[in-house]
Amino acid sequence: LHGWHKRLAHPHAHLLRRLVSLFKLPTSSTQFPPVCDCCQLCKSHRLPLNNSHVTSRKPFELLYSDVWGPSLFFSINGNRYFVVFMDDCTKFIWIYFLSHKSQVFNTFVQFRKTIQTHFNTDIKSLQTDWGGEYRNVSKYLNSHGITHHISCPYTQE
Repeated sequence: LHGWHKRLAHPHAHLLRRLVSLFKLPTSSTQFPPVCDCCQLCKSHRLPLNNSHVTSRKPFELLYSDVWGPSLFFSINGNRYFVVFMDDCTKFIWIYFLSHKSQVFNTFVQFRKTIQTHFNTDIKSLQTDWGGEYRNVSKYLNSHGITHHISCPYTQE
């Protein structure tokens, strides 16, 4: 059952048994593993992030951005990372898939052009965790009058 548990995105044991019997999935064992390491890790909790005192009242006054990856597996298009941009005011999220972390800079430049073209406005500030991929983005932000807020989730201030 453990193989099906992993393949079916870690469902609860009762649901997994029901799926196995309903779809007559082949199994070598009817015993569910007592502990799934992945499920245990996903249920663990992190320390809370620092409260941000920065807020916005209009779209694109404040965007949050972070990069995820590398994935253990490549996507169909060969991507292992993605960068997220979230607008604080609307909570709207844009996701761009990347094959390399080094694409964050060019992706942000293109994203900014999209915002300018489609919404006839500019980004006022960007908040990041100051990961290495944002170092050269920071220089670009400064040269274009965009404030860069740094919020590191790994330190408690």
